[in-house]
Amino acid sequence: MRQLDRWLTGIHADKRVAPQAKKVAANRPADLVDACYPASGTRIIDMDRCAQLFPIASDARLVAGSPLANDVLKCTLKPVDLNNYAMNLLGEQLDALEEIFPEGVCDWTRPGVGQVPLGGTWAFHTGDGAVRYLRSAN
Repeated sequence: MRQLDRWLTGIHADKRVAPQAKKVAANRPADLVDACYPASGTRIIDMDRCAQLFPIASDARLVAGSPLANDVLKCTLKPVDLNNYAMNLLGEQLDALEEIFPEGVCDWTRPGVGQVPLGGTWAFHTGDGAVRYLRSAN
């Protein structure tokens, strides 16, 4: 968290006239990199080694059509519909889907349940109880 705080503080303090993306890139702490931590607690920054230690075949939500943002906690449901699948499902397969998902399947084309638009990005607290954004969503 300290690294993220340093990064955001640096972006906020950067008063240069430059695109926000350039400020974000320029102020990233050099030691803030992707890493994994096996049970030993050793920090590993070799992502190939991390993939060997923590193999993931795929992300079920992404395979099902979830947005890359991964910001939906509970998806909006739609009925199971044979026309929504690229492959031809047999009657038994469709029956199984309806049995497994009696309330429906995720409709990734709609916002999640209770999901609201972002107020902005790179939020920071002003110290007086208010929150400001370096970039407003408006």
